[in-house]
Amino acid sequence: MFERIELAHGYIPETINLCLSLMSRGLDEAAFETMLLLLNTKDGRSSADGEKVNQGNFFMDHAVFMDMPFEKLSYYMDKMIEVGLHSNPHTVALHVALRTRNFAYAEKVFKRMKELDMPIRSHYFWPMLAHSSAQNKEEMKRLLSMMIEMGVPVSIDTYTKYILPVMRADAEEMIAIVQELGGTVDRNLISSLCRWEINNHQLAGIQGLLDQYPELVEVSTFRYNMITAFCRSKEVEDFVRILKHISGRFEYGHNEKMSLPVYLGVLLYDTISAIPATDLLSMKPHLQLLFTRMAEEEIYISSTRFRGIRNLLDRQRIYGLKESALKIVDPSEIEENKVDNMDLFQRTEIDATEVEKNMKDLKEQNANYRSPLRSLILHYCINNDYDKVMELKREFDSAGYGMTAAMYATMMAMCCNLNKPAEALLLHQQMKEFDPSFVLDIPKYRLLLTALAKNDQMEDLMGLLDEMSGLDVDSYRLERNMFHLLNDLATEGLTEKVKTISEHIILKNVLKPTTNLIAPLVNSYILKDDMSGALECIDECYNKYKLMPHFHNVLVKLIEKGNTEHTVFH
Repeated sequence: MFERIELAHGYIPETINLCLSLMSRGLDEAAFETMLLLLNTKDGRSSADGEKVNQGNFFMDHAVFMDMPFEKLSYYMDKMIEVGLHSNPHTVALHVALRTRNFAYAEKVFKRMKELDMPIRSHYFWPMLAHSSAQNKEEMKRLLSMMIEMGVPVSIDTYTKYILPVMRADAEEMIAIVQELGGTVDRNLISSLCRWEINNHQLAGIQGLLDQYPELVEVSTFRYNMITAFCRSKEVEDFVRILKHISGRFEYGHNEKMSLPVYLGVLLYDTISAIPATDLLSMKPHLQLLFTRMAEEEIYISSTRFRGIRNLLDRQRIYGLKESALKIVDPSEIEENKVDNMDLFQRTEIDATEVEKNMKDLKEQNANYRSPLRSLILHYCINNDYDKVMELKREFDSAGYGMTAAMYATMMAMCCNLNKPAEALLLHQQMKEFDPSFVLDIPKYRLLLTALAKNDQMEDLMGLLDEMSGLDVDSYRLERNMFHLLNDLATEGLTEKVKTISEHIILKNVLKPTTNLIAPLVNSYILKDDMSGALECIDECYNKYKLMPHFHNVLVKLIEKGNTEHTVFH
């Protein structure tokens, strides 16, 4: 009779409620037959794209909740697949069993899914593994054994998040356990052990795995952990050994189609970037040793990545390392194109004669000599030789070669270094006219702002700050550069200029008021030993921005001077 009944859409909720009521009374067969009415809905069971919609989730949900004998539920689920009511009811039953922590029932579903050759993912076991972590190692071993027996690949996250924290075995012991349970030593196991060892024993913990299973150690799977561990432990030799391992087993195309020198350069850049600001000074000798050991082991990076690292060292104010870092630039890349890589060399290491000879030969051949001429301009900019740069620029213009915005920016930086703000401003204006879309990098803005402030060209400086307010740049990086600019001016006793610049930055919404931005102003008074001025400045900062930079330092200095009668705030 049931097969003759056709349901209108509005009666589906009533049908579901009837099924649940029948199941609660133990009338499972009648409930199942009633559920099959869902096959006969007037509006059909197709989604917008024409595919059949699974129905009957409520049946599995209630069956597992009522702890229906699994053999009966298994029969019903097979039948649902057979008649086309649901394509994968076993996954639904598994989800309900795991959600209700009915893990014994979940294991039965797992075994049935294995019999039906259904895909079983490693993360399906996570609720059971998480529950067993509060119990004992034997239960964890039993679940791991079940996964291995079912042929479920144990993922890296499964090992590191659930299994290893409970087993707390070292690498050799964990490998022995997996082999004892019939599992294989694969990439996932070794990579997870590397990640675990690094997190718990620093970099030294994975050296045995590198020696014993070099073909299974996939550094990309624990790259972030490795960088963090190096910044924490400063274990240079162990870090170099890992870099050697990468060099020995690198495959082009496996790492986003990067070459080995590019990949190593990215890794090194990320490592230096990850060093906390408070540790930069203490890390300097370790970075120096790292560059030296990489050069000795012939572990090289690309010239492009070196330039990024060089700029990063400048931004982080880690000085004296660029010469060592230069030694790990891939020599074959430099040899291949010496002229274009002119900027890589230190000013004392370059003899411009070779480049000038190259340019002369090209001139005699009536050939294009733009590249060596451009390189000479760059070389003399690095050496701060203003007259020579201007002479070569005139030749560059007369030859009809087009300047680039980057060349203008480099010459502008040279003028700032030589305290020629007027010439720097002229080059800045020419750069904007040449390429209005070109965005000058923040450190060069900072150089120009410093030169203008020191030469009391405040009107031009304000105009430059207004220009910066329209830039779409990283606010953290901009704030850090502005902090160093203001602090440098404070160190030279230019308190009024620091105040004018910081107020203009906030007024024009270049940056929001922060302690870092305001602190140099207070510091300028501290450096002059004017504690009264510093307190008044803090009072003003608090009234304007609700910030109190250096307040503790000022109080300490007042107490050291025996001055305890100051009125702190009005």
